[in-house]
Amino acid sequence: MIDLNELYKELSRNLGPSGWWPADSKEEIILGAILVQILIGTTLI
Repeated sequence: MIDLNELYKELSRNLGPSGWWPADSKEEIILGAILVQILIGTTLI
């Protein structure tokens, strides 16, 4: 059985970078992810 890390590496090798988050820098990705979590948390309350 393949573990999660091996699966990720294999998919990454075969598919390449996904580019799924539209941002120009890693900082934008981090801030965007935090804001999404905050918005999700506030809508659940």
